[in-house]
Amino acid sequence: MVSKKFVAIAAVASAAALATIALRPKSATRTETDTVDDSVAIDEAAVGTILKQEELPAERIISAPNGAKTLRVTYGARNAHGTPIAVTGLVTFPVGEAPQGGWPVLSWAHGTTGITRQAAPSLAIDTHPDHEAFELVVEDYLQVWLDKGFAVIQPDYEGLGTTGNGTYMDRHSLASSVNEMVRATREKFGFAETWYNTGWSQGGFAAVSAASAENVATGLVKTLAIAPGDTFVPATEIPAEVAKEMAAGIDEENLAYSAFALQGAMNFNPAIRADDFLSEEGKKVMDFASKVCLTTFKEENTTPGKDIFNDAPTLTPLLEHLAANSMAKMYPKTPVVIFSSEDDEIINFEQISAGAKALQGNDGTDVTFEVRTGEGHRDMVRRAIEDQTPFVPELQDGPGK
Repeated sequence: MVSKKFVAIAAVASAAALATIALRPKSATRTETDTVDDSVAIDEAAVGTILKQEELPAERIISAPNGAKTLRVTYGARNAHGTPIAVTGLVTFPVGEAPQGGWPVLSWAHGTTGITRQAAPSLAIDTHPDHEAFELVVEDYLQVWLDKGFAVIQPDYEGLGTTGNGTYMDRHSLASSVNEMVRATREKFGFAETWYNTGWSQGGFAAVSAASAENVATGLVKTLAIAPGDTFVPATEIPAEVAKEMAAGIDEENLAYSAFALQGAMNFNPAIRADDFLSEEGKKVMDFASKVCLTTFKEENTTPGKDIFNDAPTLTPLLEHLAANSMAKMYPKTPVVIFSSEDDEIINFEQISAGAKALQGNDGTDVTFEVRTGEGHRDMVRRAIEDQTPFVPELQDGPGK
């Protein structure tokens, strides 16, 4: 049985993924990349194409593995409403000559960094509030794939790296960011048809969403989701007093995930109105969440969960929105492997287990749910290559093979 705590805002909080902890010195030098202004609106014909590119200094981009070169690209995708928009991301090329047919691709969907422009991993020149998570991912995961001869691409998501508003756990927007980057980079750089689809936390959810889209980029071999979050909720109506009780259990630091989830939902769905469920203090929290990265929120927010709701919160539109985006509503046509830990301190195992099992039961799916014990959220990244090697023949070969 799913607990009451799982039904309410605590479930919303655990739907997302951690991408950070510490902050580098605030005196770090700003760079030319900080002033890039990528307008959002684009023509329909631009979807799935590269709009512009710039090479980044390899020794300064902390969110990309060390290869022949790394580009920051702007490409065409679609937002949560299906409207064509510009999205940014990173492309890292392996060292050496590409094999016949082009480099195969590893698509990496990043964990939670926020819903604002500066949260984009592609802007992590010299420093970034979420640098520790970026460095962990690069050293323990992405560098291995790159050294195996995979081009590594990393979408930023809607609203990150460009103007506009992030929608966070909207599966359609996340899926488009992933699939259209695969198509755009393949066309521009001659990459191979073969690609693997991976991500961590929010990015694990994004990867499963991408595999479940109606127009998945061709050549997808397998999806590998590391400690993914989900928006699964077992009910779409809960009493106001239960919601307030659950919110009271969220401290100032971990309110970040709820804030991003709530504001991201409101950015997409006009039926989810702040006045219907947020207090004045709660509205200020959402405004703050719209402006800062995850680590900054966790370090500076002073409002606990008990203060964000009004006296009679109405949450049904929000919970309906979350339920509609859950893995339970997805139908991937290629194999998916989900790696989760019962002891993950960020992702609610009861929630992701329910979502993953519902996904397994959907018609036409091939889903493996791998469960670990004793591993924290970041531990799942540290052990990801070991976990995934049995599922990926290319990881079983020697270096560069």
